[in-house]
Amino acid sequence: MKAPMRKNVAALVTLLGILPLGLPAGAAAGDRFEGEGVRLRLLAERPDAEGHFRGALLVDLKPGWKTYWLDPGEAGIPPDLRFGNAPETVASFPAPHRVDDGFAKSIVYSAPFAVALDGRLEPGTAKPQLKATLGVCQEICIPVAAVLDAEPAASAEVRGAIDAAFAALPRPSTAEAGIVGAELSEDSGTLTVSVRPASAAAGADLFAAAPNGWAFGPPGAVRSVGDEARITLPVTAKPRKTAAAPFAIEATLAGPAGNWRASGLAVRRQR
Repeated sequence: MKAPMRKNVAALVTLLGILPLGLPAGAAAGDRFEGEGVRLRLLAERPDAEGHFRGALLVDLKPGWKTYWLDPGEAGIPPDLRFGNAPETVASFPAPHRVDDGFAKSIVYSAPFAVALDGRLEPGTAKPQLKATLGVCQEICIPVAAVLDAEPAASAEVRGAIDAAFAALPRPSTAEAGIVGAELSEDSGTLTVSVRPASAAAGADLFAAAPNGWAFGPPGAVRSVGDEARITLPVTAKPRKTAAAPFAIEATLAGPAGNWRASGLAVRRQR
């Protein structure tokens, strides 16, 4: 059931990319969007002389509603954020959590949160322009799409909200601490993620996302090797040609000892 469901979700997101944005539920105006179950607001600080800016996408979920992480799990619509005039913008998400509704295990947010943004405007443009597609769910899932632009501001309110978005992110991993490595098994059936120190993995959940058809299930076995914990995730979907080019993952560890993130973590392959 999982593979067809993922295929249908991907087709839906693709369709949303070519439909006129007035068709999905809700309406966008300037830096704000309001639809059933969610309100969005795009904020940006004034760019520097090179066009670099920080920003935040505020996602205000209404009570009882949820939306999805980069890899939604067994069901759901992943977020798609595209900046037309700042295409290299990095969007960083806070730690999600896992839910099981009896039908599927999904990776979600179920309370208001913010996506932290770090980008550079193209020459000749004055404010970031974002096309956002999200899936929001209560009893049913509703795809919403919005085109937003943010007038850069230097107010204390905007700076405070953007600072809060960055402060809510998991700590970035280093070579010595956090999520320090990832290895794919020889048969491409499991992904083992290394965490340091080992105590950081106690009671934690681990989320991993990758492009090109890779998907991973909830953590299974955890073993300690010195001061390192190695957490095994099952591979639940993979490209047809698994011996193709190397790939990297986005990973978040969320646990009582703190949250960690790793972006663009290269995956080694067992030989």
